[in-house]
Amino acid sequence: MSPDDDREHSSEVAAAGRAFRRACRGRRVHPTTVVLGLFRGVHVVLPDADGLDGGLRTDLVEQVLSTHETVPALVRITRGGALWPSDTDFAWYAAANHGFGRHGRQLESFAVITREGWFDLVTDHRERW
Repeated sequence: MSPDDDREHSSEVAAAGRAFRRACRGRRVHPTTVVLGLFRGVHVVLPDADGLDGGLRTDLVEQVLSTHETVPALVRITRGGALWPSDTDFAWYAAANHGFGRHGRQLESFAVITREGWFDLVTDHRERW
């Protein structure tokens, strides 16, 4: 990503983080949500459930890319918990890498957003709120 794209992406993630924190007010449990694409643009929300294995996650990502070719190579996951990678983050990260790879595209960003801040598994960028 260019520096301008990086600033725009950080702004997108910050906006998604603000929306997530507003949605979390007064809640103790925060469901995991996976989104492909932009917060303020083309995006698709994927379900997360305990029964999903790596193959099914990859198939979901690939199906989105097959039906929505204009989805940017950006993924974000919002979840409760601490500001370090979890098994769920790594499972979706692997699925996103494989799904975009099968379409000849490289994953540009995989942002994990929590109540404490966000980090990107692709660029290793990290911010606290």
